[in-house]
Amino acid sequence: MEIKKQQLIIENTTQNEFLHNLVELISQQKEQRKLIKKVLYIPDVAKQLNKSNTHVRRLVRLRKIKFLQEKPGTEIIFYQEFIDEYLDSLVTISKKAQDQEIQSFINNPLSHE
Repeated sequence: MEIKKQQLIIENTTQNEFLHNLVELISQQKEQRKLIKKVLYIPDVAKQLNKSNTHVRRLVRLRKIKFLQEKPGTEIIFYQEFIDEYLDSLVTISKKAQDQEIQSFINNPLSHE
């Protein structure tokens, strides 16, 4: 990911050219900001999950949620995608849906990946 810095040159430009270049520069900066991942901390994650900070630390300790840490004892950080993956891992299916899946596999085993 490369973030480019640009300068807007005001000399020898008309007002319309200046405004056009300014709008273009602002839109490029907005696009670049979208590329930067937002970093979340333990209180942020706890708030999203509606749990305590201690619960989030327990998830980290048990390696149930992905996290980033430079070295042991330093601050723990997360990306939103880590939280989404954790929540997706919690999804379960009903007994009825599971039985239907099993029956479907028994009836046609080659149809499953």
